[in-house]
Amino acid sequence: MQLVVRADDVPAKSVEHSSPVHRRRWPSPGMTLPVTLDRADPQRLKVQWEEIESSRDRADAAAEGLAASMGSSGSASPAGDPGAARSRLT
Repeated sequence: MQLVVRADDVPAKSVEHSSPVHRRRWPSPGMTLPVTLDRADPQRLKVQWEEIESSRDRADAAAEGLAASMGSSGSASPAGDPGAARSRLT
């Protein structure tokens, strides 16, 4: 993984990190990961996988947020087919 690490008294630094990734907690690009790092050598770090929300929980939350933002305007049916409903996969 290519990461940017930073901590109190440790300026942001780009580091390459290789470690087993828990597939149920697979990170997404741009995601903030909790890590423990050596302030003297930020290349030495450990991702705290148990503190990361599961991929399924993140997907559920994203879908709920999308549904809430769409509201219940009733305009989800395609034109010409008032009984049909659209689904959007994210």
